[in-house]
Amino acid sequence: GIVPGMVRDGIKLLNLDRIGRVFQLQFLTPYRLSTLTKGYYPTPPHGFGHDRLIHSVTSAVMQASIYQGLQIDRTTLLIGILAELAHDALTSAGGDMMKLIDPVFFDEDAMIGRLFVSEAAGWKKLRDKYPLPASTPDLIQAIINGEGWQGQVHDVTDSCSYVALDSYELAVSYASPEAQENCHPDHRAIIELARNGASRLWQHVTVSNGQTVIGDD
Repeated sequence: GIVPGMVRDGIKLLNLDRIGRVFQLQFLTPYRLSTLTKGYYPTPPHGFGHDRLIHSVTSAVMQASIYQGLQIDRTTLLIGILAELAHDALTSAGGDMMKLIDPVFFDEDAMIGRLFVSEAAGWKKLRDKYPLPASTPDLIQAIINGEGWQGQVHDVTDSCSYVALDSYELAVSYASPEAQENCHPDHRAIIELARNGASRLWQHVTVSNGQTVIGDD
């Protein structure tokens, strides 16, 4: 199973704590006017409380639960968890909007190998402590690329983590009656999607003939 401290060490040794300061989805709530005794004033957008690190850890927890339910071997489990922790590690400080400037240069998925080539990154210490095979960086790259059933599981948990966290933040931002009246239709649809259980699809994942399958139970 999961070795105690592995997630903490992975975050520390691969310097993943930097993405705890990347809030690429911070401002989604549209500006709206609120009535005060002095008239109308613009209310700032709601700031999202979660960041890329919280998203990555949430995705890792979902994936670990899936793997344990499938009784996957320990090494495969640990590699899967590391892939989730690291999949957004090289996201630009400006978030996904930076990809509009140069999609190739700011493609964090394609650059993931950089985490494992520098001794300063701590990969060797992490590999030796747990231990993990030398092929781990290549396996993580394949998972992040969406290859095989593990890549498909990654796509599921990555998406579910976003839906779960983002919809919660949206629900909080529209908690007041006034805010609900001004809720953008697209945002209302996202909140309703989450309430219907879309963010819990990971709980129904199985693997059949080398393919990830989402059951209807």
